[in-house]
Amino acid sequence: TMEALGIEVGMAILNGQKSFTEHPYISGMFKGMEVDMVPCFAVSSAEKIKSSVDRTPYHARYILNNTDPAMRDEMRLMKKFMKGIGTYGAEPHVRGFSGYLCEIITLYYGGFLNALKAVAEWKEGVKLNFGNGEGNFSRVAMIFYDPVDGRRNVASAVHVDTLSRFITAARRYMESPDRRFFFPNKREPFDEKGIRARLDIRGSTLISVSFRRPNVLDDILHSQIWKTESAIEKRLHYYGFDPLRSVHSVTEREVIFVFELATNQLSETYVHEGPVPWVNNADNFLKVWENNPYGAPFILEGRWRVVRKRPFRDAGNMILKEATQLGVGKDMNPNSIIIRDHDETIEHVDKAILTEMLDPRYPWEN
Repeated sequence: TMEALGIEVGMAILNGQKSFTEHPYISGMFKGMEVDMVPCFAVSSAEKIKSSVDRTPYHARYILNNTDPAMRDEMRLMKKFMKGIGTYGAEPHVRGFSGYLCEIITLYYGGFLNALKAVAEWKEGVKLNFGNGEGNFSRVAMIFYDPVDGRRNVASAVHVDTLSRFITAARRYMESPDRRFFFPNKREPFDEKGIRARLDIRGSTLISVSFRRPNVLDDILHSQIWKTESAIEKRLHYYGFDPLRSVHSVTEREVIFVFELATNQLSETYVHEGPVPWVNNADNFLKVWENNPYGAPFILEGRWRVVRKRPFRDAGNMILKEATQLGVGKDMNPNSIIIRDHDETIEHVDKAILTEMLDPRYPWEN
């Protein structure tokens, strides 16, 4: 089979490590460079692919046939710019621009600077097409129809946050070009004293949620990390803890999510919203709450409301009690959750991601 032959050839040349995406491939070193050797089917056209990697020879051929050495240098500039601003890569942990997407953006606009000038005017939903693209794609930040397969969106991995960063960087670079867009300065993380000082100024509190790291491929892991972070953040919002920002990190043993909250401890009660007075179930609402120990229902802005006891006052307790209902990634084990409070989070979590949370400057601003 192609799978077995690909592994055999890859191991013979690279003597590397077996990895997986849609099918196995070999990663290793070749002449001092990290190389992935990925087998693919030789298909007669890009429309007849059996796996996504089968398009790669067509992508390479398209770029070589439609560029000269000068344009390829422009593409290299674009890729270096993307790496410098932190938007390079379609992997789930980046949610950004693949190398091929960088190339065709540069080609579409006729060069690096022309592309940045155009990108500075982009907005969410931008659609680019060499003329062969067709069809609509839902829930995507941008569309670039693949010039070798017009049914495919090359930009499907791009998240709206990554797109926004690219647009912002393009605007700033066109206003004031600087080598830091390509070679950002290394950022020194705050020490514990600096972190506490900034949190004191903000009046906020931290909580971290750790899961045992699941034994899955990195791409699968990072997709589940984003899902889990979003799920916990939504639940914190739902129960009134007002998360301000969140970040995450991955170690060999655990996946850690840090949430900055407006407050970690809520009042005993809150105002529960009921129906408008003229609907049929309004009387049922009044009957349910007629002996409410926190007071009778009242009308405010055209709706019945009542003061009732909160289901949770403490964010950490809420997460532990709701763990199995949070909607986290399927390989994130709710039984492995560890909650760390404000002080424990500052002491335990990597200072670099806490710095990122508290001082979210972009790479070119360091």
